[in-house]
Amino acid sequence: MSSAAFKSTVSQFILSTEQVYKIIAGLTSELVEGLSTTDPKNITQQPSYITRLPTGKETGLYLAIDMGGTNLRTAAVHLLGDGQVGVTMEKHEITHQLKTGTGEAMFDWIADCTASLLKSVALDMGNADLQMGVTFSFALQ
Repeated sequence: MSSAAFKSTVSQFILSTEQVYKIIAGLTSELVEGLSTTDPKNITQQPSYITRLPTGKETGLYLAIDMGGTNLRTAAVHLLGDGQVGVTMEKHEITHQLKTGTGEAMFDWIADCTASLLKSVALDMGNADLQMGVTFSFALQ
């Protein structure tokens, strides 16, 4: 590619201040609508209750579960301070039987997957309280 062709291509990605503000206004409008609508034709959002950003000095062990349409991911996240983090993650396929079975069977399976994760990182927490983040990353009706 010649220098002129390269410059021409790059110039198509440069936005003016006015264009950036127009994008910000449009995005803000969509976010506000997503937080206020129940119309299934629109992508709805849930408000975030995060009140402050992490500093990188946090320490401790935290669990995470991410349930998508096909897989369950469980993770043990060990925050070590100074911005250091260790993560152990397992991925489990959600079978058709689980998808069409009872809620009790599904949540028993999630608990078993979480126990498997804790065993894999050699953690016997006994009755210790652990913080857990849970994400259902698929549309619910």
